[in-house]
Amino acid sequence: MRRFLAPILTLALMAPCAALAQSAEKDVNVPVSSLVLFTSGVGYFQHDGTVDGNARMELTFSAGQINDLLKSLVLRDLDGGSITSVTYSSRDPITRTLKGFSIDLTENPTLASLLTQTRGEAVEVTMTGGNSMSGAIIGVEQRPVNAGPKGEIAGDFLTLNTDKGVTSIALMDVQGIRFLRKEVQDDLAQALQVLSSSHGIEKKKVVLHFAGTGKRRVRIGYILESPVWKTSYRLVLGDTGQHLLQGWALVENTSDNDWSNVGLTLVSGRPITFTMDLYQPLYVQRPEVQLELYQSLMPKTNQMAMDEAASADAAVAEDQAPSEAPMPSTKTAAPSPAQLSLAGAARAAAQAPDFSVSQGVAAAARGGQVGELFQYVIDKAVTLPRQQSAMLPILNQQVTGERYSLYNESTEPQHPLNAVMVKNASSLHLMQGPITVFDGGTYAGDAQITDMAPGAQQLVTYALDLDTEIAPTQGPAPVTLVSVKISKGVFFYSSKAQQERDYAIVNRGTKSRNVLIEHPYQPEWTLAAPKEALERTRDSYRFAVPVAAGKNATLAVIETRIVDQSVALSSMGADQVAVYLRSTVVSQAVKNALQKLVDLQQKISDTTIQREGKEKRVSEIASDQSRIRQNMGELSQSSDLYKRYVKSLSEEEDELGKLRDDIAKLRDLEASQRRDASTFVSSLDVS
Repeated sequence: MRRFLAPILTLALMAPCAALAQSAEKDVNVPVSSLVLFTSGVGYFQHDGTVDGNARMELTFSAGQINDLLKSLVLRDLDGGSITSVTYSSRDPITRTLKGFSIDLTENPTLASLLTQTRGEAVEVTMTGGNSMSGAIIGVEQRPVNAGPKGEIAGDFLTLNTDKGVTSIALMDVQGIRFLRKEVQDDLAQALQVLSSSHGIEKKKVVLHFAGTGKRRVRIGYILESPVWKTSYRLVLGDTGQHLLQGWALVENTSDNDWSNVGLTLVSGRPITFTMDLYQPLYVQRPEVQLELYQSLMPKTNQMAMDEAASADAAVAEDQAPSEAPMPSTKTAAPSPAQLSLAGAARAAAQAPDFSVSQGVAAAARGGQVGELFQYVIDKAVTLPRQQSAMLPILNQQVTGERYSLYNESTEPQHPLNAVMVKNASSLHLMQGPITVFDGGTYAGDAQITDMAPGAQQLVTYALDLDTEIAPTQGPAPVTLVSVKISKGVFFYSSKAQQERDYAIVNRGTKSRNVLIEHPYQPEWTLAAPKEALERTRDSYRFAVPVAAGKNATLAVIETRIVDQSVALSSMGADQVAVYLRSTVVSQAVKNALQKLVDLQQKISDTTIQREGKEKRVSEIASDQSRIRQNMGELSQSSDLYKRYVKSLSEEEDELGKLRDDIAKLRDLEASQRRDASTFVSSLDVS
C-alpha cells in the first residue's frame, strides 16, 4: 500500500509546484524549419528554435488533425530542459454528450417523442388560433382521426393536467410549446448548441510546456495529413540522340500557416500510414455486480457419475488444470525504414540555405535513397504562402535515347506509336508522372513514365506514327511427333506444337524507321525465330526491325511448345497403333513391342469372336426350343409332328451340351490370353 500511495503523494506535492511553474511560463513561437512530404498522403513538420526559462507554445489544429498529432508528436528540449506536459481540450463522443442532457436529441426525435421524454414537466401550449394553456405533461397517445376522403389516420394527442382537469390536445393543432421550468429549457438549448458545434470545423489548441533555465534549443516534430506531392516532366527531343529532360515537383501548402524559408524534402515510396482515433475518449462497458447479500441461490440438478473410475479421472484432470494463463511476453519493435527515413530527411532539409520559388528554372534537388524509400532534398529553403501551390524544379539535364516506332497489336492494330527509349542518367530516382514531349521546337504529344531508378531506361510513347503501317497475319500451326516410349503399361508420347505470327511492315515516310514490334510473351511457348528478342518485358517480346524510307519489311515470329501426353497401352486401338508403326520417329524396339501387342490383341479378338458366335447359337437354340414346346402343347402325343418335335429337341439338347463345353473352354482361353497380354504390357519398358 505504501508503494502504491507514494507516487500519488509525490504527484500531489508536485502539483502546486507545476502550477507555479506554468503560471510563470513565457509564450514563445517556434517556427517551422523543415518539412518532409510523402507520397502516402502525410507530411512531417519540424519546428526548430530557442526558449528562455519556463515557456509555453500554442499550436492550433483542426479537430481532424489531432489524431495524427497525438500519434506522432515528438518533443525535444536539447540543452538540459524538460518537456513537462502537452495539454489539449478533450472531446466526448457527441452521442454520449447528448445523452447527458435531460432531453435526448441523439435519435432526431419527433415532437411526440420529445414530449414523451419530458412527462411530468410543466409546459405552456400555444394553439393555432392563438389561445394558450398550461399544464403538466401526462403523456402522448395515438387515436384515429377522420381525414375526409382518405378515411381515418392515426393522430398524436397530448394529455395535460391543467388547473381545470385533464385535457387532451391534438398536436396538429399546436403552434408552439414552451417548458416552464428554466432548467429544462436551458438543457434543450445546450443540447442544440452541441449539435450545432458538431457541424462546423473545430479549431483545437495544443499547448506545449517547456521547463528549464536559460536559453535552450528545442525541436518539435509531428506528422499530419498532407496532399500527395506530384511530379511532371518535359522532354525536348534532339536529332542526334541527345535530349533534354526537365522535371518539376508540384507541392501544395494547404495549411493555415505560411512556409517561410523552410527546408523541403520530398520522399517517394509507400510507407505504411494509417489513422487511429486517439482524441475521442473511449469508455468500456462494465458489468453490473450485485452484493452477495442480494443474490439468491438458484436450484440446479446434478448429473450422476457413470462409474467410480470416471469420477476419479475427472477429479485428477481438475487438479492438474493450470491455475492461470501464462502472461504474454512484451517486445519493443525496432523503428521502421519509414521512421528512419523521415528523421534523416528532416535533418537534411533543416540544413538547406535560402531559396525563393520565384527564381529562374534550375535543378534544385539532390537525390538519395533512405531505407526502402527515395527522396528529393530541395537544396535551397522554400517560401510558400498558405493555401498556395508551387512548382519546384528537381531535374534539368541531357539524356540519351534512341527513337523507335513501337507497335503493339492490342494497343493499335494498324499503326505504331512514336517512341523514344529514355535512359535515366541522373542520380535521382525519377518518380512516376506525365511527360510533355516537344519535337522540332513544337508540341509532339503527352506520355507517362513509371518509377525509374538511376541508370534505368524506359520507352516513352507520345504520338501515332501515321507514316508506318503494320499488318499482322497468323501463320501455319503444325503439330509433329517428337518422341515415344512405353513404361509399365503406359504409352508416353511427346509432340511439338508450333505457332507463327507474321508482321508485314510498310514505311511510307521520308525517313527511315526503327520499328519495335511487341509480341505477346507466353511462358509455355519457346521462341524459335528470331533466335532472340531485343528485350523482353513482363508481357511482351520486343523485336527491332529497321525499315528504310518508302520500303517494306517483314518479321516472322515462330514459337514452339512440347506437349507431353500419355494413354494406357491396353486401351489403344489397332488404328492408333498403326499410326505409330508407320512413324519414322518411333524406335524399332517400340515398334516391335507395339506389333507384338497387336498380335496378342488379335488372338484375343479371334477367341472372342468364336465365343460370341457359339453364345449366339445357344441363344438361337433356346429360342427354337421355346417355340417347339409351345407347339407341342397343342398336339396329340401320338401324332407324327409331335414325335418329330421330340426328336428335334433331343438333337438340340446334344448340340447345346457341346456348345456349352466349347464356350467354357473359349472363356478360359480368352482369360488366359488377356492375362498374357496384361503381363506383357506391364513388363514393357522401351523407348
